[in-house]
Amino acid sequence: MARPKLELGALGEISTRLNEKSRKKYWTAESSMRVATGKKRLSARGATRAAALAALHKKAERLRNDEAPLKSSVPTVRDALNFYLDTLSVLDPQDEDIRDVNAVRQQTYKQYKNDAANLSRIMGNIKLKDLTVPLVQKQLESLMDRTTGQGATRAHQAKGTLGRALGEAVRMGEMSTNPVLSVKLPRKGVRVVEALDQEDLKVLREILEARFVEKKPGPKPSRRVLHTIELMLSTGCRIGEVLAIRWQDVDLDAKTVVIAGTVIDRATIYRQGYTKTDRFHSRMTLTDRAVDALKEARSLIKTPITPKSPVFPTRSGRFSAPSTVRGSLRRILDSSTVKLPGHVTPHAFRRAVATALADSVGVEAAAEQLRHKSTRTTLEHYIRRSEMAKDRTSILGEL
Repeated sequence: MARPKLELGALGEISTRLNEKSRKKYWTAESSMRVATGKKRLSARGATRAAALAALHKKAERLRNDEAPLKSSVPTVRDALNFYLDTLSVLDPQDEDIRDVNAVRQQTYKQYKNDAANLSRIMGNIKLKDLTVPLVQKQLESLMDRTTGQGATRAHQAKGTLGRALGEAVRMGEMSTNPVLSVKLPRKGVRVVEALDQEDLKVLREILEARFVEKKPGPKPSRRVLHTIELMLSTGCRIGEVLAIRWQDVDLDAKTVVIAGTVIDRATIYRQGYTKTDRFHSRMTLTDRAVDALKEARSLIKTPITPKSPVFPTRSGRFSAPSTVRGSLRRILDSSTVKLPGHVTPHAFRRAVATALADSVGVEAAAEQLRHKSTRTTLEHYIRRSEMAKDRTSILGEL
């Protein structure tokens, strides 16, 4: 009768013998272990039979750890998370020629590390073989308050990171299925999208122009606020992407601009050579208002201009921080007696672009302009729903 096949990482039959060499006695323990490439002979010595056996098992354990993708004979959730983080490559923020489409941005990597730290705290010691859907569901829900929904974003982000880490564990043969795929976390209610219309934008421009000529105590706000707004309304870009535009990206004669980066506003302010979601450059056609804004912006610059100079520089010629534009816009609107509907931030102009395009040429065009990968994000977060359905009585009347 044939011997049963050894499990991967299992030791076969162990033999021991007492040896004598140069009048010194010692024990030898020998066996074979099944590894991914076949069988491997193991041998260990000890002063006693028990010591030889212990040395053999210790050597087998080291070999299992070397053979295991997660470097542990009994991998835990923490092992899976660390292994996943080690597989990631991080993009250089200064690199504009991106070739590794599987790499992640520095901000994304920091978010994954933060998620891994939260997950390791609540479930890091749980063995992968013990994971079940109810157990993972319970642990992830502990990151949020089901009653108020507070912490829902953190829980969903952690779920995504855990899902990717366990997906790698499945791919490496450490698990047969990924329990995260069946976990469903409660979501916070989606906010009603508010978007500025043409009348609102007309009032906003009047508020800004009035503030530029008003004589009030304190420093007068920079016209850069108005210029960046016109660029955002012309392209649908984020404020960081607009502030990252250099003069080499602008063609005033052709009325085009290349969106090729974004400004990161952290402890230090720097220009990243690629945008948030799109690692390829986008050339966009500008409206006449945007072209006029660029011409005026250029005429107001007092520092030397080179092709790599920012279009909206600080007084020292560096890239401006998005927070400065947000702050200037907020102060101007707060000081005005005319109030606009909703809370107006630079991102409101991105929603205005999406809503205008969706109403006129469709959701797909809006998603393409905002460079979303699908229309789901555009519909949920950027397009204001009309209270009145479109008039289609000319067609329905025939029924």
